[in-house]
Amino acid sequence: MLGRWHFESRQLVLVIIKIARGDEPPFRGGRQSRRDRWYGLDRYPDFEDFRDWWHRKGKDEAGGNDLGSRAEAEAAYETWVDGRRSGKGA
Repeated sequence: MLGRWHFESRQLVLVIIKIARGDEPPFRGGRQSRRDRWYGLDRYPDFEDFRDWWHRKGKDEAGGNDLGSRAEAEAAYETWVDGRRSGKGA
């Protein structure tokens, strides 16, 4: 019993150290099937700005549905980029 507690507390300490150093924690909230899928857009350098826009405006403009495919994700990203160029976006 003590061995298991020691292992779990050691894992917790390692996670706390990673968070304190500013590293991303090795876990995310919720079930994987409930999280947003970004279809590769999360690799773009301005992804965080796009993600903020998507949750604030883009999703409502798209009918309230999540991105369902790579093509939909690219189309939403292009809409966001075009809006930024014209001064309407984020």
